[in-house]
Amino acid sequence: MSKPYVITNEKMTQGPISPRLSSHFIELGYGYQIEPMWGEMFFNRSFEKYIRYRDNNKKWFDLWHDEKDESKGYETDWSKFDWYHTGYEHNAWFAAPGEEGPFHIDDNSTFLIEKSPTNNVEIELIEGGVHGNHFMRIHNREQADRGGLGQQGKYFRQGASYRFRGKLRNVANADTATVEFYREGEWEQPLFSKTLTGIGQDFTEQEWTFHNADFQGRATFVLWIPVGSTLEADDFSLMPTDTIGGWRKEVVELAQRVNPKVIRWPGGCFASFYDWRDGVGPYSMRKP
Repeated sequence: MSKPYVITNEKMTQGPISPRLSSHFIELGYGYQIEPMWGEMFFNRSFEKYIRYRDNNKKWFDLWHDEKDESKGYETDWSKFDWYHTGYEHNAWFAAPGEEGPFHIDDNSTFLIEKSPTNNVEIELIEGGVHGNHFMRIHNREQADRGGLGQQGKYFRQGASYRFRGKLRNVANADTATVEFYREGEWEQPLFSKTLTGIGQDFTEQEWTFHNADFQGRATFVLWIPVGSTLEADDFSLMPTDTIGGWRKEVVELAQRVNPKVIRWPGGCFASFYDWRDGVGPYSMRKP
């Protein structure tokens, strides 16, 4: 027999109806639960080779045009999905000046655009470095123009401060380099600029903290190196300074409002492929 229920905004009890009702259960992210909540703003900050998605990943992301007939292929333009720009964005490293191109992701994607379309500038992944399995080598073969390494898709909040950090090595004529951020799609005037000095022949850490007083929106990061120079880079990071243990401040505040008593973390998809020991210890020593 049916039983009527009344829904009201009146608080009916001071405690839980049942001790079994102890928490919330939210899991959606296909293994990407952490990226939108973590403060890191670079994609592939340690310059590793891209590992292609497996067929079951494509199924989780609902990419197949026909799951019963995989010969019909899968969707490669991820930018059309409403979830893509909320932590899933795959920003390519590119030789600057240049741009990352369209957001097409397939089995041949490297997220590395090795040559600038306008200048004699080239980037390449090299095995070794100080973090992970690879590092980036940047060649500026121009004799009178700028060249370097870039990545788009950095969203800045007005009134926030940010910290850039990276390890650099001077291979040839690159004892200085300049970090700049531009409005995405514009190259005339940088929003922020800092010249890094004293770059030696061993990987040494450089860092810069800056305040964003006025700008709100997407920006492009560029590391410019001198004309006729070669520089190597590894272990980059770009984060807001108000992160809490590396987590975005607003995420922590929202979690406090939800106030769950039990958390299933980080979720089944992520935990299936992840060794928790890779995520402990100093940030720069963790496996990328």
